[in-house]
Amino acid sequence: MLDPFPYNGGVTTGDCLWMGTPILTLAGDSYVSRQGVGLLAGVGLEEFVAANREDLVAKAVGWAAAPGRLAERAAGLRERFQASPQMDHAGYARELESALREMVTA
Repeated sequence: MLDPFPYNGGVTTGDCLWMGTPILTLAGDSYVSRQGVGLLAGVGLEEFVAANREDLVAKAVGWAAAPGRLAERAAGLRERFQASPQMDHAGYARELESALREMVTA
């Protein structure tokens, strides 16, 4: 799967990870072009992040030529995504609550 550029899929990228499908993303310079980088890093798939367009093409060709290796990286992806910081909703809420309390009491 290829992540859109220059505006990454965000939720759609997360949907791919939830379904156990690795996604190639092109790292950009803005928040909207780096969402895929954060999601992939959270599940240990940094090798699916391309630095530039040429790297993206090379990675796509490489992964297409290695379906067995791709399947190995996809194995257990949903579980890794569930255990990632992006899915720790309770932890996020605790940190947000703590930050808000600090702002109010400062």
